[in-house]
Amino acid sequence: MTRSFQRKGYSSNAEVGRKFEQLARKFFEKQGIDLPEEKPKIEIGFQEKKEHEFDWGNDKEKIVVECKSLTWTSGNLGAREAQMNQTMLFFYLVGDDYRKILALARHEHPETKETVGEYYIRNHRNLIPKGVEIWEIDEETEEGRRIYPI
Repeated sequence: MTRSFQRKGYSSNAEVGRKFEQLARKFFEKQGIDLPEEKPKIEIGFQEKKEHEFDWGNDKEKIVVECKSLTWTSGNLGAREAQMNQTMLFFYLVGDDYRKILALARHEHPETKETVGEYYIRNHRNLIPKGVEIWEIDEETEEGRRIYPI
């Protein structure tokens, strides 16, 4: 049974996420960024630290990547914005010595043609920590580009 919040053609949102993670890894490796198969676990936190597993990364080169395949809904982005805000917090807590990349699936609003990434940057630029890169990757063409900073 397909639920209204689930993408057509997929058995679960987790499947959508895993597929996009693999696409992002392949894309970044073409850009010369080595992302080993093992997902990095880094302790983050304020007074207390807790281990967080990032989608991809490279401890030797100090790179972490989080992947989000988010689409527009009939209203606004709601919970999707909260996911990206949480990612920004995790990036902030990793520290300045890491290269931090948010990989987003390129998805345009059907009317305005604004992408999820462009919308997030326009409305939440104040929450993006120093040094964070936001990239959009087209799931069909497998091509991408950095949209922040430009």
